[in-house]
Amino acid sequence: MVSDSAYINTNLILMWMHHFKKYAHPTKNDPVLLIIDNDSSHISLKAVRFACDNRIIILILPPHSNHKMQPLDISIFNSLKTKFAIECDKWMTQHPEE
Repeated sequence: MVSDSAYINTNLILMWMHHFKKYAHPTKNDPVLLIIDNDSSHISLKAVRFACDNRIIILILPPHSNHKMQPLDISIFNSLKTKFAIECDKWMTQHPEE
């Protein structure tokens, strides 16, 4: 999913949310949390309605809060990114022709 401009837009975020729903499996009894930044394309009316209709709870990070969120980059996202890269390397080694 890529736009012509390489930037996300309201149509692309809606497509992505359909993809997210497919793999996150939110239900009435087990909703899912989606944490996003406050980019205007992320919080379009269509995206918010889709989230509400499909049991996706949106948490929008406040603008200019990177300095407060930085600990997440170090403690959570960095280790996730490292482990994901390792798994991608393993998959690429095991599936060289795909």
